[in-house]
Amino acid sequence: METSLTGSPKPQTDVTALAFSRGEDLPARSELLASRTSLRAGSEVKLDFRPILGEWYNCDEGESGGILRIELMENRGVLQVRAYGANGFGSEAAEPNDWGAIDAVPFAPDVSSREAWAFTATYDFSFLETLIVAYVKLGVLVTTTYNTFRDQSGRTDYWTREFFHLQEQEVAHATHHARP
Repeated sequence: METSLTGSPKPQTDVTALAFSRGEDLPARSELLASRTSLRAGSEVKLDFRPILGEWYNCDEGESGGILRIELMENRGVLQVRAYGANGFGSEAAEPNDWGAIDAVPFAPDVSSREAWAFTATYDFSFLETLIVAYVKLGVLVTTTYNTFRDQSGRTDYWTREFFHLQEQEVAHATHHARP
């Protein structure tokens, strides 16, 4: 049986091919008419990453032992994430673990938007796979991680949620682009 990214079995279902799955998938009528002439099948829409770029710091300052900092940057037109994990808990933590920079998949808030406000990124640490799912809400980067152990250690897979804020000088830029 096939397994999903999180290691759970993929359900065997009979899914009908659809052009949309819910109303949110449909562009506004004017956007739909414009897209018929400007967007062709197979073309990619380029998202503006600026609303989410910057250094995001965990609001709990490392007390949870999770991710301390997330850097979001653009590299040759690709959104990249660099995460730094806590190396211990609270004030006893040593230097953060640099997880490295990897490509991320950006998302817009709806089918008509051209600004990124969310992303996913998957880190493969061999013993552990961590999927980060994040979005910006009211100037706060909200992340969830789905952590799946692959080393047969018997440890339980786990989920986290953390909140991040930008450095002071970056806050004005992010709130200007924030989605209501």
